[in-house]
Amino acid sequence: MARTYCLQGAEIVVYPSAIGSEPLYPDFNSEPLWRQVIVGNGIANALFMIVINRTGKEGKLRFYGSSFISDPYGRVLVRAPRDEEALLIADLDLDQRRDWLQAFPMLSLRRPDSYGALVDPKLPLSRSCGVR
Repeated sequence: MARTYCLQGAEIVVYPSAIGSEPLYPDFNSEPLWRQVIVGNGIANALFMIVINRTGKEGKLRFYGSSFISDPYGRVLVRAPRDEEALLIADLDLDQRRDWLQAFPMLSLRRPDSYGALVDPKLPLSRSCGVR
């Protein structure tokens, strides 16, 4: 998603989510991984990421809030608390995207000819991907 928007000229992606605890793994905190994956997508695609995440509890699931805004360099500019609602405000310097793309021209290194497997429904999913 982030790459497609980036290639179409997006500078900012707003990413609403409702992510929380893992009921099958109650002692596992996936929040740092969730944030790292989203920030990484911002870095890889020269995007500001505005991420809104639900907070509170529903049944066995506890949503961990922690909404945030990150820049194309992967810096988290502002972050909400884990267990309460918050209003996040950050100044975004949109020139950072242009500067990032000049410094790290990853988009020019794309290999679309190798993407076929991503959209081939006939290709079986590997067990190493966690699919049974």
